[in-house]
Amino acid sequence: MSWPEVPSGVIASFALSLAVIAAGYIIGCFNTGYYLVRWFRSGDIREEGSGSTGATNVGRSLGTSGFLFTLAADTAKGAFAVWIALHFRLGSWALLLTILAVIAGHVWPAQLRFRGGKGITPLVGALLIADYFVLMISLILFLGLFAVLRRFTLSGLAALALTAPTLSWWDRPAGRAFGFLLLVAPVLYAHRQNLREDLTLIRGDAAGKGSAGTSLPEE
Repeated sequence: MSWPEVPSGVIASFALSLAVIAAGYIIGCFNTGYYLVRWFRSGDIREEGSGSTGATNVGRSLGTSGFLFTLAADTAKGAFAVWIALHFRLGSWALLLTILAVIAGHVWPAQLRFRGGKGITPLVGALLIADYFVLMISLILFLGLFAVLRRFTLSGLAALALTAPTLSWWDRPAGRAFGFLLLVAPVLYAHRQNLREDLTLIRGDAAGKGSAGTSLPEE
């Protein structure tokens, strides 16, 4: 019995896809905020504030300039990973896995013992290049939810969670909605503590003991 021969072109294409996906994870692992705070203050940003390496927490430590630089750099790495995938003309699922990899690298960077940011900025950067329509839908949902909830983080996360069913209702391809859910999953997981805190505050508001919050989401 002989095994069917796999065309060399298929093997090369598969190997290239794996290489780009791995590169996406490596790019994501460069947590800008961690190294920025290390450079300027010789401290570990993960031991301060929310414990995240994202722009919001860095802004608490280094001010507006640190916030803006981290925000721009972490957004750019998501966009860069997508650019690489598009440059090599990877298929849609390889592109999706590349975006997932850069988000995973940001949230769980191997060199930082898998403690990083919370994934929103690389996701936004990736969508800016890969599918700005999806990003636009999320933004519209966020604005509507924020007008009602008056809580920045909860509104943003709820908008991300609702984007996939909205895409399905909009008659977009079902695979697109499923793919977006896959990308959003690690972001929602990384924000689980923020979600619990916001829901607790909302319950307090309903009992007349809290006040509306508009703090930025942790990146």
